[in-house]
Amino acid sequence: MTNTSNANITKASKNAVFHEDLDNNHQSDEQLCFACNQPQSQVAQARSQVQSHLRAQTQLQTQSQTQSQMKSQTQTQAQSQTQPQQPSQSPKDAQPKLFTKAFICIALTNFAVFFNFQLTTVGMPVYLEQLGADELAVGLTVTLVTAAALLVRPFAGLILDSFGRKGALITGIILMLFVIVAYLLFPLVGVVLALRIFHGIGWGLSSTSTSTIVADVIPKVRFAEGMGWYALGGSLSAAIGPALSIFLLEEVGAQAMIFVASASLGIAFVLSLFVEDQAMPDKNNQAKHESVERSASSASRNAKPKLTLDSLIERDAWLPSLGILLVNAGFAAITAFIAVYGMAQGVANISLYFVVYSLVTIVSRPIIGRIIDQKGFFVPSVLGTLCVAVTLVTVSVSHDIGMFCIAGVFAGLGLGTVQGAFQTMAVSSVPSQRKGVATSTFLIGLDGGLCLGSAIAGVLAVMVGYSGMFAVMALFPFVATIFFVVCYKKWDEKRQG
Repeated sequence: MTNTSNANITKASKNAVFHEDLDNNHQSDEQLCFACNQPQSQVAQARSQVQSHLRAQTQLQTQSQTQSQMKSQTQTQAQSQTQPQQPSQSPKDAQPKLFTKAFICIALTNFAVFFNFQLTTVGMPVYLEQLGADELAVGLTVTLVTAAALLVRPFAGLILDSFGRKGALITGIILMLFVIVAYLLFPLVGVVLALRIFHGIGWGLSSTSTSTIVADVIPKVRFAEGMGWYALGGSLSAAIGPALSIFLLEEVGAQAMIFVASASLGIAFVLSLFVEDQAMPDKNNQAKHESVERSASSASRNAKPKLTLDSLIERDAWLPSLGILLVNAGFAAITAFIAVYGMAQGVANISLYFVVYSLVTIVSRPIIGRIIDQKGFFVPSVLGTLCVAVTLVTVSVSHDIGMFCIAGVFAGLGLGTVQGAFQTMAVSSVPSQRKGVATSTFLIGLDGGLCLGSAIAGVLAVMVGYSGMFAVMALFPFVATIFFVVCYKKWDEKRQG
């Protein structure tokens, strides 16, 4: 059988060579005869051709198998990538990190700044009394600081958005530090009152800066929660600062109080050096990427800011700013007169009210902030404003420390909720380059409510007494509730649009 196959192969080879030579006419008759007379050579040639053909087929099969394996591996990888991963982490762990280095640094800076403010707000009236000041001068110590901060805030927002947050923060801290030292160097009533104006300017600039910087570093999905944790600095300082100030003034002296106030600002200054200003543009990146668009934006940033109403006030923050003005106007009556009212009622340990209020605020603010992030602004804001109204009504009928403590619970829940919700509303509704102005607009409402409410409460206390005054001042947060319910839908539609 092998011989037959070889013969067939030889015959086929001869025919192929013969026909090829005839068609091409490139070989001579001698070459054709020589080929015909060499059968073994032709057989070897044909066999070599068959073997080459078989090797080619084997290589093709191997390549096909390799390609199939590679294709199968690629499909497997693609399927593994497209398949949803098993949730190895909880939803809480999957959220963006809140307590970053930038957040912790600005939160601690805010606490140090607020602690200084609370320490001096309570301590400076006592210090002026020790210097021989009359009642009018003593009353001006708080008024001058608040008024100066109120006037500087619109310009502070413009400065923050135009020239950077960190520089404004450091400038405000340094100004307050010089003022604190000057209190001791120039112990004169007139000089101290003048210094209080500069203290208010530094306070307005630094507090606006910290509130704006923290809005830049908090993740959007955890914004209200982050603001709640951030606001704890103010709550802790309000709980510690006044008590420590009075203790130092009575037991040690004014120099000790001013020394502690200076130390707090020194700590704030050191911390401010590590604060990240995430709103500032990256100069190195600008140098690498030169384009028409980038050049236009750079020219816009370098342009001198114009003093217009829109540059000083953020219109999109009108609802939370007016809301906090009304709420704080009512609560100002408690801030200014609850201690005097408690002593008039013969209630001992009225300071327990402040303890309860501070503790409830500290515990509730982060929780309420998380609820706002998940459920929205409307329900927490409405309940918060109503709680402030209930606080004032409860205080108006309080005759023992138990009732005052109940009022402290409502105050902590109400004011803690409202301040966090309204500030989040004001800042989250604007782009990054307008957060400074939005923050200053909100704080204008906060300070304006304090000034307005304190003046009205003082007049009402003379006309209808303390109890009647608290009851009447409850109308301010109640009106804020109605105002918020009526206007929220319109404001939210504009924000969403």
